[in-house]
Amino acid sequence: MVSDKTVQGWLARNPELRLQETAVSEERVSAGRTKRGKVAALPEPNEQVQALLQQLALVGLPKPVLEHRFHTERAWRFDLAWLRAKVACEVEGGVWMQTRTGRGKGHAHPKRFIEDCHKYNEAALAGWTLIRVTPEMIRDGQAIEWLLRALRGENHVNG
Repeated sequence: MVSDKTVQGWLARNPELRLQETAVSEERVSAGRTKRGKVAALPEPNEQVQALLQQLALVGLPKPVLEHRFHTERAWRFDLAWLRAKVACEVEGGVWMQTRTGRGKGHAHPKRFIEDCHKYNEAALAGWTLIRVTPEMIRDGQAIEWLLRALRGENHVNG
């Protein structure tokens, strides 16, 4: 979990990323529209997404849009998205899940992995910066570090 000292350090180094008011209500509704323009019920965030949302609030990052539909022809959604920055985050659950026969399931299943490749490549081609994280990366604070860098527009490797 992210420590108070770490949070204070992030806030001191990144005052421009403090929690800001956004037009979330309009973005939230647009995120839940179906192809025919009707508002669809969106699922509640899972436990991992809720934990990440709490961390985001602690470090003062702008509130993301949940379940943003980014593709006009496919029903693909990002778990979290910052529309103005074109930064998205996907929480990859089920990475280590397997059936009794040893085949992967969830995101580890070959078919789901291939579908995710299509989704992520289309997002990249549309100009999105996509940060993919696991529940462990949320727990140890790495997810927040990457999101801070992405929202600041850092695209270099340290060292």
